[in-house]
Amino acid sequence: MTRVLWKLHSATMNTASVRYRCIIPVFESLKSQPNDYVHFIESGDQFSELINSVDILVFVKSYYAADVEMMKVALDKGIKVILDICDNVPYSSKDLVIRERFAIMFGMANQVVVPTIVLKEALVQIFGADAANKIVVIPDPLENLKHIQFGKKILNFRRLKNIYLNRDFFAFIKYVGLFFMKGIKVIFKCPYRVYLHICIFIFAKKSIEKNLNLKKLDIRMPFFVKLLLFPYMIFYYILIALSLNKVRIPIGFAYNFLFSVYHEQKLGFSFFFKDLFARKTKNTLYKKYLFDLKEARSPKVSRILWFGNAGQYGLFGVSDLLIIKNELNKLSKDRNIELIIISNNFELFLKVQKDLNISCRYLPWSLTAVYDVLPIVDVTIVPNPLNHYTMTKSSNRSLLSLMGQVPVVSTKTRDLEGFAECILFENWHDSISSYLNDRHLREKHLERAQLLLEESGHNAQNVWRSWNTLLESLTL
Repeated sequence: MTRVLWKLHSATMNTASVRYRCIIPVFESLKSQPNDYVHFIESGDQFSELINSVDILVFVKSYYAADVEMMKVALDKGIKVILDICDNVPYSSKDLVIRERFAIMFGMANQVVVPTIVLKEALVQIFGADAANKIVVIPDPLENLKHIQFGKKILNFRRLKNIYLNRDFFAFIKYVGLFFMKGIKVIFKCPYRVYLHICIFIFAKKSIEKNLNLKKLDIRMPFFVKLLLFPYMIFYYILIALSLNKVRIPIGFAYNFLFSVYHEQKLGFSFFFKDLFARKTKNTLYKKYLFDLKEARSPKVSRILWFGNAGQYGLFGVSDLLIIKNELNKLSKDRNIELIIISNNFELFLKVQKDLNISCRYLPWSLTAVYDVLPIVDVTIVPNPLNHYTMTKSSNRSLLSLMGQVPVVSTKTRDLEGFAECILFENWHDSISSYLNDRHLREKHLERAQLLLEESGHNAQNVWRSWNTLLESLTL
């Protein structure tokens, strides 16, 4: 049985590399070969002692000083090391220290894994022809909701993630027992606050819900947590009230206000409760906005979707839409269109929206946002500036849209050449119009896309087979 340690920069599902380059391969491994591998997941800038008990160490987009030290120690112990890269770090990173660490780790690693052939070629140009022998291309897998649910279960356990991942029952009982005893002590130290919170919380919650009709939007969490969070629940309801019809403000401002307050860390509550409260509030705001989005749908309006990381303005991200602004503006004169943008920066959305003379809606990014919106849009657009950074990126957004039965108009890239039969490239005005006007073309391309996706290297099972082949080659 091979023991593999996946070392992440940060253990958050919000990071695409965590999902595509770690969570999904681990999920598929446990699904198809549960008795062949034991997986561990670590993150952060600390040296992990788990390297003393593993056979293979995989660094996933992690370049801390401790990672360099871990790699050296692992190699001295005879542990095989893989460096997984999903970005053109020498080009994209402005931090010289990270670039230096990356170069050191690239040189030491036994194997380097990249998602696209273009990124491999870019790295070969930087590190020389000999580097080609150690670089392996393993595409980003197609993600589905099962992968997301699995990843959330693992990473939400935080310190318990490896206990949960490997079903270590006795270690789990020990850890939970200690945590429970600490919680009991905290509760009994301040009983008067609990009773006070019960009275005020019930009064405030009922009165606000009655006035704003929020029962369907109410967040769900254990009652004792609501009591401890009472002062922040009031803040939550004020924020909800501002974002609803009583005082109509853009939901993006509500998001940004929420997190600007939290990042200041002036409210004095612990990181755990702060994080829990922030996530619950985000979820409620998101549900409200998604509800409005679905209710506002009209058969007379064609909906166009762009989704992705807001990125760096002018380099990649939501500003990519400005590449095709003239075509979009021209299309809006021919028919009623609405551009839906799913992203993670409301200010950048507003900046781009000013240059687009079309109706735009913003939906804050979440793990399931794309899956929620795909059924109510007509076509997805993926413009690409084709610079040194974006040329090397994976085409997972286009493929995810195809998997969700939504046709794609995209800039032509090397990674999408295998899907030329089911994607329209560029010529944006005519290509988008073709999908909106020609139902037969739309259905033909989507039917072909499903077959190609099943056979492609992006299929999650095929991705794991590639990882399995690589891991087996290192343990021979």
